[in-house]
Amino acid sequence: MAQILERIVAARGLPESILSDKGPEFVSKAMDAWAYGRGIKHQFIEPGKPTQNAYIESFNGKLRDECLNESYFVGIQDARKIAAAFRRDYNHVRPHSSLDNMTPMEFVAGLAGDFLPHRGETNREGLGQTIPAFFGYDSHLGLS
Repeated sequence: MAQILERIVAARGLPESILSDKGPEFVSKAMDAWAYGRGIKHQFIEPGKPTQNAYIESFNGKLRDECLNESYFVGIQDARKIAAAFRRDYNHVRPHSSLDNMTPMEFVAGLAGDFLPHRGETNREGLGQTIPAFFGYDSHLGLS
């Protein structure tokens, strides 16, 4: 996970904080050390309160319903291929109602400059509370 986070930080900069649930992948000593070593506050949602992290919970449901439950994986390469196709569709093809029926990539392309708040900022004028949830790493953002 640290390698993935490092690639995201290289493309987008350090966040002020990371919000996650208390799943084992997020409460590990390695994850905590990674965040602490970079001055990132690691916040956890309350147990049994998925609405405190609604964007990712919504995405997780879509990934489960539209990809994982609909697919049969014959091996790791097949799973990677199917997940990559879902990622391309999710980020480049499928409109999102929370983004005025644009794809995440259309939304990003329509904004002038950096669309994510910088460290210490809570929001940008005109952005509202909508931050697109990108799945995976897109070449446009330096993420694959």
